[in-house]
Amino acid sequence: MEENIVSLNYAEIFISIWIILSLFVGVIGYKNKIGFSLALVWSIVFSPIVGLLIVLRYERVKKIFERKSDV
Repeated sequence: MEENIVSLNYAEIFISIWIILSLFVGVIGYKNKIGFSLALVWSIVFSPIVGLLIVLRYERVKKIFERKSDV
């Protein structure tokens, strides 16, 4: 009898984790000036860690609007 067992190799697991972490970085970048899509692209192309560092370097949108209203 054959058993239908779903088996994932290490590459598929690594890619799945990479995509999931990149989506989390995109969600973090959603409220930043960088936005969801650009944060997602940065984190997929380079790595989720580099994408997170880029997202954290951008200013928050709320701070930008507060600064413009003061002027």
